[in-house]
Amino acid sequence: MTTGHLHRDNNFDALRLVAATLVILSHCWALTGSVVDPVVVLTQGHLYAGQLGVWVFFAMSGYLVTRSFVKRRSLWAFAEARSLRIYPAFGIAVVFGVFVGALATTLPLRAYLNDIGTWAYVSRNLLFDIRFELPGVFAHNPFPNAVNGSLWTLPLEAMMYVVVAILGVTALLARRVVAGAVLVAAIAVLIAEPSWLGVLPMLGSPLYAVPAIAFLLGMLMAQFRDDIPCRGGIALALLAAGVVSVHAGPEIGTLYACFATSYCTFWLAFHRVRVRIPESIGDVSYGLYVYAFPVQQLIVWLDPAIGPWGLFCVALPVTFMLAWFSWHLVEKPALALKGVLALPLLRTT
Repeated sequence: MTTGHLHRDNNFDALRLVAATLVILSHCWALTGSVVDPVVVLTQGHLYAGQLGVWVFFAMSGYLVTRSFVKRRSLWAFAEARSLRIYPAFGIAVVFGVFVGALATTLPLRAYLNDIGTWAYVSRNLLFDIRFELPGVFAHNPFPNAVNGSLWTLPLEAMMYVVVAILGVTALLARRVVAGAVLVAAIAVLIAEPSWLGVLPMLGSPLYAVPAIAFLLGMLMAQFRDDIPCRGGIALALLAAGVVSVHAGPEIGTLYACFATSYCTFWLAFHRVRVRIPESIGDVSYGLYVYAFPVQQLIVWLDPAIGPWGLFCVALPVTFMLAWFSWHLVEKPALALKGVLALPLLRTT
C-alpha cells in the first residue's frame, strides 16, 4: 500500500499503522479457526476488522497516488515512484513465504525446492498473478494451505495505479470537473455491477469491487480536497448512520460502511491533532501488511492451540521487527532511487 513521506502535515503514517494492525488482528481470528473478531461482534456480523483496514489503505492510496501523478506530471516518473514503493518489499515477501514454507513443509527440503508448485508460487506472484499455496505447507492449519493471504490486494493496487496513469496521461486529472464526473460514474458502475471491474486484468474476483471504490473515493478527495469539508460532526453522523445501515442488508451496509470509513479516514488524516511516527521507526505499515500472514501461519503451525489474542500478541512484535528491517534495508533505500531510474527516459521525452 502506497505511502507518503514521513512527517508531512497529516496523519497518514499513523493511520497506515492502524490499518495494518486491524488486518493483522482480523487474521488472528481467521487463522486460529475462531469465529469472529472484535469488529464482527461490534457490527453484529456485518463487518470485520480486516475489511476496515483494507478500505483505509485503499482510500489513502487513491488520494496519495493521485497527488503523486499530479505533482510529477510524467508517466515515467510516476511509474518509477510506484514501482519503487510497492515492488521491492513485495518481492521480498514472496521469497519470505518460500522460506517460511521450507520450515513448515511436509516434503523433504530438496523435493520442496524442486517442486513446480514452489517455482510457480514465486514466478506467478511476482507477476501479480497471486498464488497462495506452496507444496505441503500449512495443510493442517485451521486456515489450510494459504501461505500469504494478504497478497490478494496487490493486483488491485497495481491496476489502480494504471487507472491513475491513464487519467493522468489523458490530462483528465488536470480537469477537475471532468475527472470528478468520470470518478463518480466509475463508482456508480461498480455499485450497480461490481463484476465490471473484471475488465481490468487479474481483477475477476468480486472481492475487489469495494476496495476499488475506496480507492476511487480517495481519488475524488485528491481532486476536491479544498471543496469537501472534513469535519468531526459529519464523521460522527456517518458513523451513527452506519450503525443503522448494517441492518439494511449486507450489500448496502458494506457499501455504506466503505463510504463512511473513507470519509472518516480523511477526517482523521487532516485533523489538527498530529500523530508523529519517529524517523527511527519509519514507515513500517507496508511491511506489517505483507509479512504478517506467513508469520501468523507459522506461529499457528508451531502452536496449534494458540488463541487469537495470543497469536496477536506474538505475531505483532515479530512482524513489526521484520517490517522495521524491511523499511530501513529495502523500502527506504529503494525510494532513494527515485529520479534515477526514470531519468534517461525523461531526457528522451
